[in-house]
Amino acid sequence: MKAGRRAVYDLHMLDIEYLLAQLRAEREKVDQAIRVFSQLQDTHAARVVPARRRGRKGMSSEERLEVSTRMRRYWAQRRMATRRTETA
Repeated sequence: MKAGRRAVYDLHMLDIEYLLAQLRAEREKVDQAIRVFSQLQDTHAARVVPARRRGRKGMSSEERLEVSTRMRRYWAQRRMATRRTETA
């Protein structure tokens, strides 16, 4: 009887050792995948360009002066047009 139980025990230990070997191999694959993804993340982070500011772009002083002159002309014409309709 002892021999029979020992054989079962030995088979059971072999199964555990086999499972441990498989788990260690799987852990190595997972560790390798983690290293690869970490490297990808590091290289991706280095290439990320900061987001540009949204909204209107600023105007230089020359552009502001051009807009101001244009708007003065526009409003002068509007005033002249309303004066013509009032006098007519």
